[in-house]
Amino acid sequence: MKPLIISFLIISIVTSCTYSKKEMVAAPKAFICTDTVHYAISIKPIVQSQCAIYGCHVNKGGANAVDYSTVAGVQSQASQIPIRLNLPFNDIHHMPNNATLTQQQIQDFTCWVNQGAKDN
Repeated sequence: MKPLIISFLIISIVTSCTYSKKEMVAAPKAFICTDTVHYAISIKPIVQSQCAIYGCHVNKGGANAVDYSTVAGVQSQASQIPIRLNLPFNDIHHMPNNATLTQQQIQDFTCWVNQGAKDN
């Protein structure tokens, strides 16, 4: 009887330690957005210096790269950007690659998305 109980406990422990990729997705930090974030003022400069660069999100970027050289390109991925900015730096899906943004820049992106990712 004891071996059966021990086997059951071991199986229970092993199966309880599994996880899915979905659980690993980082939720964007909650920010209180009191001011309107403007694409042209706050977001575009970050995109131009950190994202829409050779090898990343420009017309001749990687095979699956979305072109961020236009606001429409950024808007097409807007819902994913705050998530990817908040992933751990060593995660292969973290953006931007090989760089980090300031907390203010991450907040601006998140608020811009939460405000509808407008071309303003």
